[in-house]
Amino acid sequence: MDDQDGATGTTGAGASGGGAPRTAPARLPRARHEHLLRQVGLHGSVRSARAAAELGVSEVTIRRDIVELERAGLLARVHGGAIALASAGAPQAARLLVGVVVPGTAVHFPDVVRGMESISHAQHARLVLGVSHYRPEVEEKQVARLLALGVDGLLLAPTPRGRGEEEIASWITSIPVPTVLLERRFGSMALRGFDSVRTDHAHGAALAVDHLVALGHRRVAIAVYDKTPTAPSVRDGHREAGREALRTLVERVGETGPRGPARHVELLPTLTTVVNTDLLGELGVPVPDADTTWDEYDRFLADVAAAGASRTPQVHGSNDYTHVMWLFQIWLGQQGKTMFEDGGLGFTEADLTEWWGRAPALYENGAFLPPQRVQQIEGADAIGLGETAAEISWDNFLVRFSEGSGGAAMTLLPPPADDPEERGMFLKPSLMLAMGSNTNHPDEAAALIDFITNDPQVGAVFGMSRGVPASATALEGFEPTGLDQQILAYEESLEPYLTSSPPPPVAGFGSLETAFTRIGQDLSHGSITVDQAVEQWFTEAESALQR
Repeated sequence: MDDQDGATGTTGAGASGGGAPRTAPARLPRARHEHLLRQVGLHGSVRSARAAAELGVSEVTIRRDIVELERAGLLARVHGGAIALASAGAPQAARLLVGVVVPGTAVHFPDVVRGMESISHAQHARLVLGVSHYRPEVEEKQVARLLALGVDGLLLAPTPRGRGEEEIASWITSIPVPTVLLERRFGSMALRGFDSVRTDHAHGAALAVDHLVALGHRRVAIAVYDKTPTAPSVRDGHREAGREALRTLVERVGETGPRGPARHVELLPTLTTVVNTDLLGELGVPVPDADTTWDEYDRFLADVAAAGASRTPQVHGSNDYTHVMWLFQIWLGQQGKTMFEDGGLGFTEADLTEWWGRAPALYENGAFLPPQRVQQIEGADAIGLGETAAEISWDNFLVRFSEGSGGAAMTLLPPPADDPEERGMFLKPSLMLAMGSNTNHPDEAAALIDFITNDPQVGAVFGMSRGVPASATALEGFEPTGLDQQILAYEESLEPYLTSSPPPPVAGFGSLETAFTRIGQDLSHGSITVDQAVEQWFTEAESALQR
């Protein structure tokens, strides 16, 4: 495969490593030759530019080394580097030039490209790679470069960031050569006639769950990077496999006709502002009171950042709370609005602009943990690591945050509100147990649900870890102490302000929430403006609500 004009290749030496290669002291010719041959043996190819940087010599020196090794019959020289002899004849034998544009050289895309390469020789085709780095403007430049090279066709994995589906469709339909879409699913009628090929991520996730269930595991979690377009498919596969496992557990069969209503029970957490009071004491920053306004809360976060700037690790106020769609709903409720109304959106672009518009200033003064650091500690809680002093999250996360911090004292406060009488808060179901109306064993299934819901022994085992039990008998099964008692006392203090449930979501809510987080993260990285972020989310929301 050729790799031209700064595009990142997948088969070059060290292509799986991250970041720029480290510069090493210059090596003698024999050591350089051994390095080049080792890279060709491991990866099938080596790039002159990368090898020069790794070995601390010029590209001219590397090209001379490659010429010597080719004369010795040890590799084959190609544009930009060298390849193994086994594939040496492929570039010269090519009758077709095919461009490939992918978002990155991480995750599964290298395997996808290697799969193309494995069959391209037999098809007498040569691949030329371009990488967009998930940036639409770079993607379009890469396509233009490949068209200028005279490619006969394109394999393209468009990046959805910063533009709507119709904009993507308009651009793709203007490409003057045959184009096949990779790893993308579009609803646009304009793209229905295009060939496409996708990895079955949903099926793969389901196979993984089935495998773990077969090994005896009953609590199979999933962790996905929500910014990727394939995340919804992976979630779908995990969800469907979980449903199938539950159907097997209760021996549900495919009979038709109702046997009575489905039954369900809820565990009900609510959002809270978790504050590390021990850390605030060290920083000399006062703990906010329960009636803090949004502006006062932002100033509190800035005060924490100023006091913690010289510490190691540096302490910031909190993570970016504007990414939390459920918190946005609470903020809307405080304004007398709601997220969804009559099957559509119950708020305007101006509302979302005001909400997301809070973030840029908080990043600038250090109140929010920088997005680069968020990525570095992915899988851990910043408040648990002592890198933030506050976090707006679900109240049953208190146990996790406290344990992660080594037992630091945490205080639960209501989320900010400009009017303490209009908090917009609700109890959100965190777990529902259901019995299919067509089950062959309604009594046994109902007994299982009743046991898990109401039995005092189950209440004693789980405590508040799943949320506050909705059943009085489950609560009677144990005496809440410590953090459990703190969670229960917090919810009891908010009883006058809590509704029984959040506003009912619309069809497609999952994709809207995913897009909310993804676009909010793009905004935090500074890759789009607030206005662009709002426009993009509303475009995706309108498309999802019309399906």
